Amino acid sequence: MDKISFGRFLSDPLFRRWVFGRVRKHWTKPEPLVAHCPPYLTGGMVVEAAKGGIKELPAAAQTPSQAITLLLPGEHVTVEPGEAEALFSRRFADPETGRGLHSFAWLALQPSADPAWVAALWRAWARQAGEDSATWDVAVSSRRLLTLLDYANRHGLPGPTAETLRLLAAHGPVIQAGLHWHEDGRQDWRLLTDGIALAKLGLTLDMPLHAQRGLTILFAEAKRQISETGLLKQGSTHHQLLLVRDLADLWLAARHHQRAESSHLEALLRTAFGVLPAIALPGGLPMVGSFAPDLPPSYLTSLLRGHEPHDGWLGSLAEQDRQAVLALREQSQLVDLERLRADGWLRHSLGRWSGLWHGFPNGWTPAHGPGHADLGSCTLHYEGVPVFVDPGCGCGGDEGELYASASAHGGLTLDERDPYPQDDSLFNDRFRREVAGHGPLLQAEFDGVTCQFHGYERFLGHAEVRRRWLFDDKGFTITDSLNGTGRAQMARRLITPLDVRLENGVAYVSGPGLLFKVSAEDQAELSVGKIWTAWGQSHPATAITFHRRVNLPWEGKLTVEVLSS
Repeated sequence: MDKISFGRFLSDPLFRRWVFGRVRKHWTKPEPLVAHCPPYLTGGMVVEAAKGGIKELPAAAQTPSQAITLLLPGEHVTVEPGEAEALFSRRFADPETGRGLHSFAWLALQPSADPAWVAALWRAWARQAGEDSATWDVAVSSRRLLTLLDYANRHGLPGPTAETLRLLAAHGPVIQAGLHWHEDGRQDWRLLTDGIALAKLGLTLDMPLHAQRGLTILFAEAKRQISETGLLKQGSTHHQLLLVRDLADLWLAARHHQRAESSHLEALLRTAFGVLPAIALPGGLPMVGSFAPDLPPSYLTSLLRGHEPHDGWLGSLAEQDRQAVLALREQSQLVDLERLRADGWLRHSLGRWSGLWHGFPNGWTPAHGPGHADLGSCTLHYEGVPVFVDPGCGCGGDEGELYASASAHGGLTLDERDPYPQDDSLFNDRFRREVAGHGPLLQAEFDGVTCQFHGYERFLGHAEVRRRWLFDDKGFTITDSLNGTGRAQMARRLITPLDVRLENGVAYVSGPGLLFKVSAEDQAELSVGKIWTAWGQSHPATAITFHRRVNLPWEGKLTVEVLSS
C-alpha cells in the first residue's frame, strides 16, 4: 500500500472497510490501468508540424493605448498598457482565476477585444510559456487551444505567425502526454475536452494524425461518459451545456473540412441537444451540480430553445454556422423522459408547478466530478418563477465541499450525512450494495413524485427513506416516511431565492405577486446562503430548515401552501 493509500486507510472508514473485504477476498480489485494511456489508443504519441493557412490578426503589431478589463473566473482584472508581461506572473487568491487567464477563456467572452491587446497578451504569454509548468496544465491547454483556434478562424492569428503556429502545435504532445485517463478508470469528463481539442487542432491546422487521435478519444469516451439519451453522466447541467457547445464547435469544423466523421458528430450533438429542453424548466435551466470555471452559464444559454440566438457563443458565430447549429437545435427530438429518469433525472409538471429531480442511478456521488449529493431535493418553479432551487456551486475549497453536500440542498438529511457515500471507481456494485443497499427510486406519478432510497443503512439499521411530493390546487405536501431502527438528527430543507420572513415558526416566502406558506410539525429556522450563477458569482438565498431528533420508524409532513398568485 503506497503512502497516499495508507493515509486514506487511516482517515477513511469506508476505504478501510473495502480494504478489509479485499483481504478476505469478498470482492475483487479492478485491474489497474496506465495513467494517461487509454487502451484504445495505439502507436504511441503523434507529433506533427502545423501547416497554417490562417491569416495574421490585423493591427496585431500596434501597441495598446488604453487599459483592458479581462473577464476571468471569479474576478475582473484591469490591465494597463505595458503590464501584460507582469500579468502572467501574477498569483491569484483563487487558482481558477489564474487558470482562466492562462486558458485565454476570457477571449471567448470578449471576442471584440482590441486586437492590439490580444496580440500583446499572447506575446506576453508566449515569452514565459516554457517557464511555468502551470501554464501547460492539460485542462488549461485544451481550453486555450479551443479558444485561440476559434478566435484565429474568425479574426486571425496573433503573430508572429510562425511562432504562434509552433506554440499551438506544441499543445498536441502536451495534451497527449497528460490525457485525463486515470489508473482507476474513473470517468473524467475532461478527457472528452482533451479529445475535442486535439481533433480541432488537427482539423484547423492540417494535422491529420492529431485530428484522428482526437476523434478516436472523443468517440470512445462518448460511449463511456454519455448515455444513449445524450446525457453527460456527471450530474451537472452546466457541464451538459458545455458539452453541447464543444460538440457543436467540432461538428462545424468537421463540416467545413468535409470530414466523414461529421455525421457521427452530428448524431452525438443531436442527442446532447435533446437533453436540454427536457431538463430546462419554464423559469430557466436549473443550475444543478458544480460549474466549470471558464465559460459561465450565461455565455451558453443561447443553446437553449427560446433564447436569443445572437447572444453568447451562438452570437459569436458566422451567420451560416449559427443557422446550421440553430437548425440542428430545433430538429433535435426531446429525449424520452422515462429513459431520462433511468439516467437519474426526473422532469415532471403538475398544474402550475414544474419540477426537476436528480439522483445518480446507484445513489453514490462520483468522486472528483461536478455532481452533488442532491438526492431527495428538487427544483420547483411556480408559473415560471423559480421558488425552490438547487444552489449549484461556483467555488472550490471548503466552501465548495459544503455546497456539494446534501446539507446545502433542499432535501432530507440524517445526522447531516449525505444520503449515499462518495463513490470510488475502485468499489464494485456488490460492495456498494453491502454498504448502502440498492440504488434510489425516482418515480413520477399522476399527482406527484416519489423518491425512495436506502443509503442511510450504512449507519442505521435497515433504514429506508421515502419522500412523496403530492401536488394539488393549494400547493404541495412532502410526506417523509423513515423506516428502520435507530435514532438520528433529521433536517428537512428548502432553498429559495425569494424573500422569506418567519412568524411563529412558520416561513412565508414572497415574490412578485406570489406568497407561499411553508410549515411542518417543527419550528422553521432560517439561514442565509448562496445561489451560484457562475464561478465566483452568486445571489443571496435562504435555507428554510426544520430540525427534529427522530426515533425510527417515523413519518411527518412538510407543507407549502399557495396564499396568493
